[in-house]
Amino acid sequence: MYVNKTITTKARPIKKLCIINKNDYINLIKIIKMYSSEIGGFLNLIFVNDEELFSENSIEFIKYHDPDIIFNFSSCENEALTLNFNTYTIDGKRENFNQPGLYIHLTDLTQIPGFPQKEFEASVKNIYTRLDKETDVKNFIYYMNFGLLDPEFGNYTEHSFFENINFINLDSIDKFFEILFDTYKENLAFVNGVLSLNSESVDIWHVDHNKERYYNKEPTAVFGSNKNIKSIVYFWNMRATYTHNTNVWLPLELFDQYKDYLTKFTNFCIFQEKDCEDFKTKIKEVNNKISEIDNTEYFFDSERHEWELFQHVQNVSVINKRLTLIHPSDKLFSSYFNLNIVLEVSGLNELYLPKSSKLGRLFKSPRTFSRISPSKLMYDFSSVEARAPYIDEINIPDSKAIFEAIFEEHGLKLKNTSKSQLTDQLINIFGGYEELNILCDKDVYELLVTLTPKRLQRIIEEVTKDLNKYIGISEDQIKEIFEKKIDHINTLSSNIIVDANNLLGMLPKVYNKKEFYSSVQKLYEMNILLRGKSFNCPLCNSKLWYPLSLIPDKVKCYCCNNFINMPIYSGNKPLNDSFRLNELMVNSVDQGVLPVLLTTNFLFRQRFSEKRFIFDYEVYENSEPLAEVDIIFTLGARIGVAEVKADSGFKNDQIDRLLNLGQKINTDIILFSTIKRADSKEVVDLFEYIKEKNLNIPVFILTEEALFAKELIELNKYFVVNYQNTFQKGPIIVADHASSTK
Repeated sequence: MYVNKTITTKARPIKKLCIINKNDYINLIKIIKMYSSEIGGFLNLIFVNDEELFSENSIEFIKYHDPDIIFNFSSCENEALTLNFNTYTIDGKRENFNQPGLYIHLTDLTQIPGFPQKEFEASVKNIYTRLDKETDVKNFIYYMNFGLLDPEFGNYTEHSFFENINFINLDSIDKFFEILFDTYKENLAFVNGVLSLNSESVDIWHVDHNKERYYNKEPTAVFGSNKNIKSIVYFWNMRATYTHNTNVWLPLELFDQYKDYLTKFTNFCIFQEKDCEDFKTKIKEVNNKISEIDNTEYFFDSERHEWELFQHVQNVSVINKRLTLIHPSDKLFSSYFNLNIVLEVSGLNELYLPKSSKLGRLFKSPRTFSRISPSKLMYDFSSVEARAPYIDEINIPDSKAIFEAIFEEHGLKLKNTSKSQLTDQLINIFGGYEELNILCDKDVYELLVTLTPKRLQRIIEEVTKDLNKYIGISEDQIKEIFEKKIDHINTLSSNIIVDANNLLGMLPKVYNKKEFYSSVQKLYEMNILLRGKSFNCPLCNSKLWYPLSLIPDKVKCYCCNNFINMPIYSGNKPLNDSFRLNELMVNSVDQGVLPVLLTTNFLFRQRFSEKRFIFDYEVYENSEPLAEVDIIFTLGARIGVAEVKADSGFKNDQIDRLLNLGQKINTDIILFSTIKRADSKEVVDLFEYIKEKNLNIPVFILTEEALFAKELIELNKYFVVNYQNTFQKGPIIVADHASSTK
């Protein structure tokens, strides 16, 4: 298979999140020094291992920054970090931990696309930072705001972008504020901002966590003691979020030295347990217009864009589920050797997947990591050839491998059932997902059900419901009696044969005969309705049916084994064509596959990129069965699971199993589908039961009205942020365009 596609590749540094313990100043300084000396270091994050580490705000903030790896210097378990942040975790405490192998040193930078070195040198002649061999707490104000480098750093800038830049030791509060408010901020944070060109945006698909635009537009000061790591990391993370704004961390111990500069600030927040109100009073005395910001949560926008100077758009050919990409050398960081770089690949519909720290391995074998972030593949590489483009191959995995990897990431295993293959085969007979829409015609759906012989199992279920009303024993007891006596019998009739003239009469009422006949023609062309001749054997009187394509002048009766002539007349009438269902369709309808296909059609019609489906899989946890799922699917980057019923309700234990599974795999969508009407008791009971669960994701209930709707009922409207800046949650009955949540 050969397909042309347009993709975007982007080179950038490895994005990091470091976790430290409370009061761990040793590792804090090591991290600041590491971040100061690397490209993109001021955009990396630091968090403290405390009670707020796994709060909803922290998780969403880290998800927004989307780090590639976590360095764990804390006592927190690596597995807990990987599970909560869905990010590859490295134990920073181990002896063989190699920090330099995971970042790009500033001195490796020899080029910036579209930014000539002479132009950079004309704008930035000096870079002010702190050059200390030994650290001193009194210099924390310089370390946290302008970085910390080795005094010998300037000796290693030859042949780099900083060859003619002076690195100057910052040791004056006055100079500190002069650089802070200078138009051309001659400091490392500014340089990182120039390189990354990071920007923020707000859209309808993500919650806006910064309605007031804090830290984004107005100069903001974060106050805290030198001994308060919480204030330091909070400032560091907010500055990493809004690198272009004037945000500063100020130690309370030096208040008298910088208080006169506080008139330049619009907002502040303070971390101080002792004498907090006294400090607030002092701040207000200097600047009575300054406003306080809540320090208990992080503020951030909907989306983040970075490193766009280093991106490249290209056309590629996907051949046999493989493609070759080329990222040009002038879009890398060095014209010599490029080490420890991440390549982001976007533009492929196949990359619309849930965030995963392991799923990327199906597309590209990792050096350190290969991961998926919604709509992007990200993996690290090193290229040792000077002035050469980076060339690589990417695999495109199939849906089954993708779903297996997603479930495996959560400690679960998928196992297909006999119905899995049956459903796939039936979709192929229809001609693919695009042709399933014919099932939305209720007359067609009813015709397929009517032409399907009832298996004994289905008859037992119907009879036991009636018997139970009269004799008072349980359905299970009645079924057991039936099955013991006649479990060797599969069907009462092998097929139902209908004369062409009688097809219309198979249904109680057909609303549009022209559409019905057109659909019958289509079913015939799909080989779902088989066309032939039916008559009674003149020797044994058995009812026979032969497909048109296989009828010779003489046929052999498959009941009595005698050869007979094909009759021209049946009685006094010409022998008309007769129809019966493809046996695969008979088995599918009998095993309840038709409602699954009807539900799949509803999902496939949704306007999401790259939809995937697998059917009827059992889910195991530690070799124990956990659930059986009718449909596992993705709509774009969202993963969902579905339970489908034809004409019965949902039992509470079935509901609970699906909800439990959804929680385990962090599903975005849970769906219950039934051909019952929206106002039926079964649907109302299902809605009320789910409502009591107080779920934080949408649970869709598809009903007859939605499944047979001719016009598309879009689900994406439920993933739009509402006026309360939240998403819709809990049960939603999707019956028509005015779906109910009450």
